Amino acid sequence: MEKNNRGLLITLIVLLSIIALLLSGIFTFTLISGTRSFKSFIPTKSQTVFDESYSTEDIKNITIDNNAGDIIIKNSKDGKIRVTANGNTDDEFSAAADGSTLNISNEIMNIRSFFIFGSLKKGVDIVLYLPEELDSLNINSSFGNVKIEDKLITSLTIDNDMGNIEAEKLGGSFDLNTNMGNIEIEEINITADSKAVSNMGNIDIEKTNKINIDASVSMGNSDVKDNTPNADITLTVKTDMGDIEIND
Repeated sequence: MEKNNRGLLITLIVLLSIIALLLSGIFTFTLISGTRSFKSFIPTKSQTVFDESYSTEDIKNITIDNNAGDIIIKNSKDGKIRVTANGNTDDEFSAAADGSTLNISNEIMNIRSFFIFGSLKKGVDIVLYLPEELDSLNINSSFGNVKIEDKLITSLTIDNDMGNIEAEKLGGSFDLNTNMGNIEIEEINITADSKAVSNMGNIDIEKTNKINIDASVSMGNSDVKDNTPNADITLTVKTDMGDIEIND
């Protein structure tokens, strides 16, 4: 255990050193550039590049492949599925139905220049309006936050490389993973085994139904209350570097 912790600590020091070097370079670049601010280098996303609605009788499943940009999910007011995207160009965004599955893709065309602000292409931000219940929602995201603002009952899978995962109320089941980011959920009422895992980040679930909570931390603190070890449903919660708080 001590060797594992030592290895994680060395990894963290290396990552922090790299981040410090990047920030130093950006700061120097800003000074050289005179009065221009960071915002002048980063394109805004004020343009609506996509806005389409779909029938819930036709679409039962949604998959999203997202290279960069935030994803926000809200409850639909008219019972339909609606997808909107805000960005600078629609060349990076597509949405197409394949049978009962809606496939959404959001890509960066020039990922090499991510830290060269003058030619940065950041992708688009996606807003989905969904019914409260859906068969499945699968999200793969490289850079950006995923936020579920209302109640969602589905089979939910989120794989996020760098960004936070936030949700208000989740039912059904979920498999949440983020490499660098926090996972925050206000309330869950799951009906099947579920997981929430972060390699580097905190996990906070404010309220759960009566389930077995299997929580583990490599470097950090764990505070789990109202656990029901003999329950049929298990929630697995794990972070390598961060804190866990459940029903606290």
